[in-house]
Amino acid sequence: MMKSMAQELGRRNVRVNAVIPGFMETKMTAGLDDDVKRLIRDRHVLGRYNTPEAVAGFVTYLHQHLPHTSGQVFNLDSRLI
Repeated sequence: MMKSMAQELGRRNVRVNAVIPGFMETKMTAGLDDDVKRLIRDRHVLGRYNTPEAVAGFVTYLHQHLPHTSGQVFNLDSRLI
């Protein structure tokens, strides 16, 4: 879908990328049981979650330093599925 949209919208100078942030501890996930959070964290190869700040930093970097990148999917989650 990203590639198709990038081809369609690129002529209008619109970039289309998808960022998959993975599980993060936020207000939305705060209500999950600690055992569930631990199980999710244990599936991460690095043993830790992404942070909203790290994901925002990646999106900022993508915007500022990779202006010719479009049609990509960036998986920022370290879980191996």
